[in-house]
Amino acid sequence: MTKEQWRRFLAKARQLGFEVIPQVQTFGHFGYVLNKPAYRHLSEQSEPHPRWGFFAYCPSNPETYRLVFDLFDEVLEVFQPKWFHIGHDEITFVPIGVCERCKATGKTAWQLLADDIRRLYEHLKAKGIKRVAMWCDQLHPDRTGGYAPYFTHFAADLIPKDIVQFCWHYDARQTFPWLTRLKDKGFEVVACGWYHAQNVWRFAAESFDRRALGYCGTTWYGVTGFATEVDLMTAVVLTAENTWSVDIPPIERTQHPTNLAQDLWALVGDRPRWAEGVNAFQCVDLSPFVNAPLPQLGASASLRVDEPDVLKAGSLSFDGDGVPFRMKGAASCLLAVALASDATPHEIAPDLITVPINAKATTLYLLLTTTSRPVRTEDLYARGRTDPKKVATLLIRYADGSEVREELRFRRDLTEWNDRLGCSYVRLVWQHKTTQGDLFTLCALEWRNPKPDVPIAAVALISAASPVQPCLLGITIGK
Repeated sequence: MTKEQWRRFLAKARQLGFEVIPQVQTFGHFGYVLNKPAYRHLSEQSEPHPRWGFFAYCPSNPETYRLVFDLFDEVLEVFQPKWFHIGHDEITFVPIGVCERCKATGKTAWQLLADDIRRLYEHLKAKGIKRVAMWCDQLHPDRTGGYAPYFTHFAADLIPKDIVQFCWHYDARQTFPWLTRLKDKGFEVVACGWYHAQNVWRFAAESFDRRALGYCGTTWYGVTGFATEVDLMTAVVLTAENTWSVDIPPIERTQHPTNLAQDLWALVGDRPRWAEGVNAFQCVDLSPFVNAPLPQLGASASLRVDEPDVLKAGSLSFDGDGVPFRMKGAASCLLAVALASDATPHEIAPDLITVPINAKATTLYLLLTTTSRPVRTEDLYARGRTDPKKVATLLIRYADGSEVREELRFRRDLTEWNDRLGCSYVRLVWQHKTTQGDLFTLCALEWRNPKPDVPIAAVALISAASPVQPCLLGITIGK
């Protein structure tokens, strides 16, 4: 953004009561500068790292700091902040202190790091910054600060103790001892979680118990990432709630964030509101197509008989956030139209199911779920390698012979029956406990018809032969 765009943004943020803290990444993660040919001579490495490219600057080159201070001063001019974050995470992902200029100083890697931090700190303090902040991992022997032969964790004893340490840990743990270790060295600490619900919940509580300065919800995805990763939506809601009200509500009672996120998207005009402009509904009878009870599909999905919405007379009707659905069932057991998966051949479950519609529609609402994943992946970085991606194709056939196809992706358009988080493009419409006490969640996909004046002949679901079985429990026509 331009300086003027930033100034307008900052004015609006301050009007809303926010204090904006700029971060300029320095020492490591400096590729945004060093990968430009004009500044490559400031790199500590003469050749790019195979993964990180030109990553760390030379802390012994005076020209490095003429550039860095110029960057700082431009940000200070626009932001006029009270706080300033200098980055400094993951520096030892590449060799540091190895160029001829650094070797000539006779200093260790941790001494070079401490000199660099003090130099940046003194420049910012001279400019009136009240609090300088940095990421903490290079100051921990069991984090990146323990990488041999650099051992940058020794720098913790050589830098000013009023530098606020942003202590980031993204794994799902029960305890986070690093908070106390930094506080014992005299630093104030801000705990920083990310996307995993257990991580946010426990880290926020422990930061309160250990009297940290505060809690920071981080994200390394752009704004559009929130539209496809339900974990990120969840993390934002949990972070806000648990920062202000520690452990209230407990994590097992936390509501899904997807409905809230969709309402916010509608509010800013990114998508229509759920069921907006729909005045009448018609439930489609799936009786001729149901072929499997959910418990048979690996879900302990028999409903508790003491629930108010148990199956009665072989069917269950409920109002899913304003949209009626009718499911088939027997003996408190939901029946589904189950398609094939990579482990369930088409001789047992079909690859394709076609449901006649023969009606005009503004929208279609599909009540979908899947069987459980064979491998439950908790890491955003690894999910694409182990979790299913495309699960099925939704095919809409019109009376005039034309067709529309939509890919249905796991945790975007449909998800497993006991997924605590739901999925990002759909609406959570029904939730109960099973006889085993497991949470049973149903989400509905709203499909907006691009040709509402042309009758829809049929809706087809085509299995993608993924690790999970796509299951259809209900279709409702919106008019």
